[in-house]
Amino acid sequence: MIALNDLKYAVRLLSKRPGFTALTTLVMATGIGLSVYLLSFFNTVLVKDFEFRDSDTLYHISGSLNGARETNELLLHDLEEIRTNLKGIKEFSLYTQHSVNVAGRDGARRYSGVSAEANFFDLTRTKPVIGREFRASESQQGAEKVVIIGYEVWQNQYAGDTAALDQIMRINGDSYRIVGVMPEGYFFPAAAEIWLPIYEKANQVRRDDAGSYYALVHLDQDTTAED
Repeated sequence: MIALNDLKYAVRLLSKRPGFTALTTLVMATGIGLSVYLLSFFNTVLVKDFEFRDSDTLYHISGSLNGARETNELLLHDLEEIRTNLKGIKEFSLYTQHSVNVAGRDGARRYSGVSAEANFFDLTRTKPVIGREFRASESQQGAEKVVIIGYEVWQNQYAGDTAALDQIMRINGDSYRIVGVMPEGYFFPAAAEIWLPIYEKANQVRRDDAGSYYALVHLDQDTTAED
């Protein structure tokens, strides 16, 4: 009964100030909508497992400190040692995450970018919806600069036009030719929207000058992470 009286009082109070009531309702609706969106976003990006084929053998390699898991990248040469000497690895690909600035007619926009080896998409068992994946030759120094863009970038920047393939995209001041578009909803890893080749090779750079990366690997069916 007390709750009902409180409700009636609140309704009478709000009816006397319709402008304030409308504003309050709008603010509450916006807040609830934003909360639902953020919950959905973080569930997809940070919590929900990626539904890649063969995901049971797919592992991510990053640094650790005193046995505690960290999210640090590892030096290129150390990852090459793992690639060469660790038994049970069936597929192996390096990548690193960074932001990229893309110049357009309406100014520059910042996107979440990934530089990866040519076989990166093979490990996630995902093909572009149009165009192709990277070629190994495109990771060589001096090769033509190419880029694969996400479905949302394709829709927003090129209105979903297949003529986007082979167009030039200005990224961080350099010209890249678009060679592929990834499927809708593909943001791997960590909300990535643009993918570029890795040009650095361990046998072509001194250890002190090398960059750091993560690794994505598929293990043999008979091998586990504990092994």
